[in-house]
Amino acid sequence: MTDSGAWAYRVDITTEQLTETAHTAFAVEVASSQSDFRKVVFGSRIDTELSPDALPAEPQEILEQAIAEETYTEEAPITEAFERLLDLLGLGAVDTAENGKQLWYNDEFYRYGLYINTN
Repeated sequence: MTDSGAWAYRVDITTEQLTETAHTAFAVEVASSQSDFRKVVFGSRIDTELSPDALPAEPQEILEQAIAEETYTEEAPITEAFERLLDLLGLGAVDTAENGKQLWYNDEFYRYGLYINTN
């Protein structure tokens, strides 16, 4: 209380900077139709698209065996059919290994690769 009988008040002002996390959601149109969307997805995710009807018989048999058994192996010299399949899969020029490729075959997705053991 002051001499005049009023209460004395003290006010302190402090300025602090607060950092708050901002969350921003956004959407970008990538296609205006289902067929365009399919092209975008396939173009960004699929390395190779093969159709059973478009494959020669022997490479198709090798591919389907590899799918059924989850592996296929040939020793050198490899057959022309296997060499053709490797070319169709984009693996014809691989020297040692290639992995993590995506294949669309017979309306299904597959992950594929090639390992070459020279020992």
